[in-house]
Amino acid sequence: MEDANTNYIKYLIELSQKGRKNSFIELCNFNLLNVYALSLRIVASKALAKEMTKVIFSAAWENIVHFREEIPFPDWLKAISVYTILEEIRSKKIFSELNVDVAEDRPESKYLLDQMIFNLPEKERIIFVLHELEGYSPQEISDFLGDMSKTSVVEVLKSVRSTFIEELNR
Repeated sequence: MEDANTNYIKYLIELSQKGRKNSFIELCNFNLLNVYALSLRIVASKALAKEMTKVIFSAAWENIVHFREEIPFPDWLKAISVYTILEEIRSKKIFSELNVDVAEDRPESKYLLDQMIFNLPEKERIIFVLHELEGYSPQEISDFLGDMSKTSVVEVLKSVRSTFIEELNR
């Protein structure tokens, strides 16, 4: 038996697919923190993460008519988020438009793991976040990135884990 929240989400999706922006905004509100956290961890900049979140929800709005019920909405939105973030990183469009000094805009966190993630080089950060926090396989990450083999992705993961263990043992 489906719970009331699931039915409400389905209802919001149906209305969004019919062009009801207020329903889509409500869907966004349910998922805002997850999308922002993913963006923040990958780009390691508060300003860029805010802009990236806007771009992601804009892309989701443009594609909501293609949403299929077989996929949970958060998973569909996460896929759009990852694709959008990686495309923006490749194009550097948002980076140049905002003219943000990523080193100066680095987020702060009370969590050691987040601090360690924010200090990783971009490629390592992307791979670690997608695998360890978002659950993508090395092959999926290789496919997302397009310029790294599955073996290279696995090697980066091993290296990052090793670095994190060293930092934790200090």
